Amino acid sequence: RHRNSSSSSSNSFWYRSKFFLKPSSSSLQAFLDSSGQIVKESDLMGNIAADYYEEFFKASNIVRPHPYTDSPAIEYDNINEVIPEVKLD
Repeated sequence: RHRNSSSSSSNSFWYRSKFFLKPSSSSLQAFLDSSGQIVKESDLMGNIAADYYEEFFKASNIVRPHPYTDSPAIEYDNINEVIPEVKLD
């Protein structure tokens, strides 16, 4: 979030990252929207890309239960039996 500012942290980021970035020239000519239409306008292409990545990286709703705390209670066959007292002689 601070990469595009002129702060010292962004300068440090770009100084260290320039060793890993390679110059390239790639261009996108068009996108296909959800209805299959070809979109060539750059502002609409930006919106399509933003919508796609917002959907792709949204938080998941998957609940992974913990095996100890979320397991159902165990019903024992001998739950009503008294545990005998242990005596040390």
